[in-house]
Amino acid sequence: MRSEMVHYRTTTDKTSQKAGRPQIVFGPEDESFHLFSRLVERVTARPLVGGNDIVPLTNGIEAYPAMLQGIEGAKRSIGLSYIFDGAGGGKHFVDALGQANHRGVEIRVLIDAVGANYSWPPVARRLREQGVSVALFNPRLIPKWVPSLNLRNHRKILVVDGGLGFTGGFNIKREYWSLEADTRPFRDMHFQLTGPVVAHLRETFINDWQFTTGEPLRSERWFPVLASSGKMFARGIEAGPDESFERLRWVIIGALNAARRSVCIITPYFLPDTGIISALNAAAMRASRSTSSCPSVPTFLMFIGQRSDNFGKCSSGAAVFGLARGSLITPSS
Repeated sequence: MRSEMVHYRTTTDKTSQKAGRPQIVFGPEDESFHLFSRLVERVTARPLVGGNDIVPLTNGIEAYPAMLQGIEGAKRSIGLSYIFDGAGGGKHFVDALGQANHRGVEIRVLIDAVGANYSWPPVARRLREQGVSVALFNPRLIPKWVPSLNLRNHRKILVVDGGLGFTGGFNIKREYWSLEADTRPFRDMHFQLTGPVVAHLRETFINDWQFTTGEPLRSERWFPVLASSGKMFARGIEAGPDESFERLRWVIIGALNAARRSVCIITPYFLPDTGIISALNAAAMRASRSTSSCPSVPTFLMFIGQRSDNFGKCSSGAAVFGLARGSLITPSS
C-alpha cells in the first residue's frame, strides 16, 4: 500500500540542487564515511542534504516548551505522531492543539492504537472534543490484533507549517517532564529541526497518515518550499516493522564498519543480533574505543538478553556500563 502513495522526495531533491544548497565534499581521509554515506543513501533512497539547523533538546524540560511554542505559533498546518497522556503535561498539548484548531490551522494527529489507551480518558477523546482530527494507527480487536502485535507506530514526529520539525526518542508523558527526584525521571533526547531535512520528516508523517486513513495531504499548507537555515548536513531515516524492517540495521552496521576512533552507544535495549555483535567486535579490534551505556536494571524481559550477551561484546575490547539511577530511554549512537 505504501508503494502506491505519492512521494515528494524526488521533487524536493531536485529543488535542493537547483537552489544551490551546500553539497558535502569528502576528502581522501574521509573515504570510509563517503562509502557509508553512499550505503545509507541506497538503503533509504534519500540524499544527505545540507543547509539545516538542528538543536538538541534534553528531556521534556527542554523539548516540551519548544514544541508547545511551535504549536502556538502555527499558521497553516500541524502534523503530530506521538503516544501521549491527555492529563498532566499532555493536557498542555491538547489545549494548544485545540486553540490552533480554533485559529483555522489544519491539524492531523496520529496515535498508535495500543498507546492511545495508556491514559484515561483516552487522549484521542480529549482531542476530538477540541475538534482536532485524530486517527489511530492499526486499531485491532482481540484476537485479530495478536498476530500483528509488533505492527505499531512508535514514531515521534511533530511538523509545524511544513518547515519546523521535532523528533527524537520520547513520547509526551509526565515521566519525561518531572523534576521530582523520587519519580526517577526518564532520560532521553529530542531534536528541533529546520531546513531541507524537514521534508524527510513531513513525508514520513504524511505517508503514515495516508496509510492509516486513506486521506492524501497534498496542499501547499503541508509542502512549503524549504530554505536553508544552517550549515548542518542531515538525512531522515524511516524505519519500521513493515517493508522498511531491515533499513536501520544496515545503517547501524555501516556506521560501525566506518568507525575509526570510537563508537559510543546509549540504549535502553541492548539486544544486538549476531551481525551487529560482530561489527562491534571488529570495530574494537581496529583500535576504535567502543562503549555502551544501558540501564543497570533493564526494562521487562530485556534483562536476561542483555546480561547473557554482554560478555561476548566485551571480549574484544568493548566496555559496557550501567546507568545507576533513572530510566534510560534514549536509543542513540
